[in-house]
Amino acid sequence: MNATDIRFSTGLFEKIMEIFRFPLAAVVLAAVVSGNAAVTDPLALWVLGARVGQSTVHLASVSNEAVMVRFGLFLVQYAIITWWILQLIA
Repeated sequence: MNATDIRFSTGLFEKIMEIFRFPLAAVVLAAVVSGNAAVTDPLALWVLGARVGQSTVHLASVSNEAVMVRFGLFLVQYAIITWWILQLIA
């Protein structure tokens, strides 16, 4: 692997993260504006807990196990956000 490969992969990662940067705020705003806040209310604390947990684990450790836990908490957040999106467009 050379420096060009590293730059490409970093740039690709940054582009992917830009796409997923603000979906929570956008989905919650869409739910509130459309009068469907009841869709997001039941799982909002689960998303908050997963986000706080992800940040706490990130600050506590960078071991492989901690990274796996962080990724699991990340998946919880995006699974719930995906569920909300599906409920809002249904």
